[in-house]
Amino acid sequence: MNDVDPELALQRALDSRIDLDRYRHSKRLLFAAQILLGIEDIHTIAADALTDTSGDRSCDFLHVDRDAGIVVLAQSYEALKKKTVAESKVRDLHQAVDWLLTKELKGLPVRLDSAISSARSAIENGEIRHLKIWFVHNLEDQPQIHEALTGAKDAASNALNSLYSDVAPEISVESLEVSLPQLASWYRSYESPIAVKEVIQIPWNGGQKISGPGWEAIQTSVPLSWLAGQYWSYKEALFSANVRDYLGRINRASNINNGIRVTLQQEPENFFVYNNGVTALVDDFEIDNEDVLIIKGISIVNGAQTTGALSGSGGANLEKAQVGIRFIKCRDQSVIEKIIKLNNRQNSVSVEGFRSNDRTQQRLVKEFSSLGISNYVRPRLGGNQDAVRRVDNAAIRATYAARALASFHGDPVTAHRNPSSIWDSNSLYRRYFNEDITARHFLLCWGVGKAIEERRLELQNSSRLQGGKRKQLDYLGCQGATWLLIAAASSCVTSHLDELPKNLFRIELADPVGPSEAIALWRPMVKCLIPFAPEHLQPLVSQAVRWNLAQQGEVIKKFEAAAQPVLEDVDDLWDAFREAIQVRP
Repeated sequence: MNDVDPELALQRALDSRIDLDRYRHSKRLLFAAQILLGIEDIHTIAADALTDTSGDRSCDFLHVDRDAGIVVLAQSYEALKKKTVAESKVRDLHQAVDWLLTKELKGLPVRLDSAISSARSAIENGEIRHLKIWFVHNLEDQPQIHEALTGAKDAASNALNSLYSDVAPEISVESLEVSLPQLASWYRSYESPIAVKEVIQIPWNGGQKISGPGWEAIQTSVPLSWLAGQYWSYKEALFSANVRDYLGRINRASNINNGIRVTLQQEPENFFVYNNGVTALVDDFEIDNEDVLIIKGISIVNGAQTTGALSGSGGANLEKAQVGIRFIKCRDQSVIEKIIKLNNRQNSVSVEGFRSNDRTQQRLVKEFSSLGISNYVRPRLGGNQDAVRRVDNAAIRATYAARALASFHGDPVTAHRNPSSIWDSNSLYRRYFNEDITARHFLLCWGVGKAIEERRLELQNSSRLQGGKRKQLDYLGCQGATWLLIAAASSCVTSHLDELPKNLFRIELADPVGPSEAIALWRPMVKCLIPFAPEHLQPLVSQAVRWNLAQQGEVIKKFEAAAQPVLEDVDDLWDAFREAIQVRP
C-alpha cells in the first residue's frame, strides 16, 4: 500500500464500492462519513441523513447521533471538468447553517424537515457536544472553501449562543474540508497502520524492554508536553491505526476528556498514576547512548482520549505531568490487528464490542452456522474496517438487527435515538439478548427492516411517483420511520396469530430459513402496510421528540385497525405468512 499513490488507492476503493453507486454524486460523501464516523452500516445512516433532494436548502447530509453527541452537516461537490468548486456551492454553506439552526421550518421537503427538527431537538435537550460542518469534494484543497467553512463555523457558533444559550457552552463547532488528498490520506490509514514516518527523538527516562513472538516493546514515560507536541505536529495522522476512534466515536466520551483536563489543572504531578497511559505502534526503536530514545514512525492505538484532551491545553502543567507510554514494533499483520482491537477494549465508545464474545452472541453464531448462514456479523472490537473495504450486502449485522429486534418488541424509540444503549445497558441487553432469543427469531426481526429498506429503494427508483406513493416515500424519509413501522408491523402480525404466545421471542422463521427467505416473508406484508403509514405513523415521527408508550400504543392501534381489513383481502397473504413461521412451545 505504501508504494501505491494514495489518491489512486482511494479511487480504486471508491470504484469497488458498487453498493454506493445508487447515491450517485453523494457516493464520496457517504464513503467519507463511513471512514470519519466509524459507521458500520452506511446504508441505514443514508436512509435518515442523506437529504440531497430538490429543495434541500444546501443541506446534502444531516446526521444526528445522540449516542456520540454529534450533529454532522455536510455538503458535497463532485467536479467533472472544473478544477475549482463553483462559487455558488461554496456560498451555500451559510444557507445550510441558517436552515439548520435559525430559520422557521416552513415549506421544506418532509425528509429535510424531519432531519432538522431531530437535530434541533437533540441540541435543545443537551444531547449534542459537537457540531461538525463538512465540505466534501474531489479536488485539491481550495482556499475559498476554507474561508467559507470558517465563516459557516462562526455563523453556527453565533446562532448557538443566541438561540441555544443554555447548551451552547457545551457544544464545540468544527469545520472540515474533506478534499481529495485529505480523504485519500484518511483512507490510506485503513491500509497502513502507521502514517507518520518521521524519525523522532525522545529523552530517555528509563524503562524496560519486553519481547514476544514477532513483536518487541519498550515501556517508559514521557512529559505530556511531548505528547501534546506530537498532536500539534501531526494532527489526525497520529491516530492512523485507529483513525475512527479519534475522528468520530471518541466524542461519546467527552466526560472522560473533561476528567483528564481537570486532573491536568488540579493535580498534574499525579497524572501518571491516574491515567491508563498510551500505546503506540512504531516501525522501529532504539536507545542511543542510554539517554535518547529514537523511534521511527508512530501511530497511537490507545490514548486518543488522552492526546485529544491535551490538544487544547497548555502552560507549565504539561511539563509537570508525565504519562506512561509503550512503543510496540511488530511485522505480523494479524497481531497488529489484535493489538489495535484489544487495546481499545477499555475505550468507552466500543460498547457494542464488549458484548461481541459473550455467551449469547457465541450461541447465535453457532445457531446461524447450523442453519447454513455464515454471514452473521457480530459487533467488532475496535470497529470494522471491512465495512469500508469490502461490500457485503447480504451480511446480517448484529448492530442493525438489534435495532430491528428492539422495534419488533415495541421499543422503536431506543432503536432510533439511542441504539448503543441496547448493548451498553445491562437491563436492555438482557431484555433482548436473553435465553429465549434464537437465530431464527433474530432473522425474522432483521427481515422486516430489510423488506422496508427494499420497498423504499423501489419507491425512490420509480420513474413516476405521485399521490399516495409520494407520501409513502416522504414517510420513509422521516427520522425513525423504519423502526416505528417495524413496531407497527409486529403488532399487526402478532395480533392476527391464531395462538398469540405470551413470549414474542417464540415466534420465529420456519424452514427453509435464510436472509432471502426472511425478506421474502415480509415483502408482501410491508407493501400492504406502508400506505397506512403517512396518515397514522407520520404524525408521531414528525414530532422529533421522544414520544411516550401511551402515544405510541394509541397510534399503532389506529394503524392496525386501518390496515387489517386490507390485509384480510389479500389472497393467501396470511396463509403464506403462517406457513413461513413457527411458534416454539
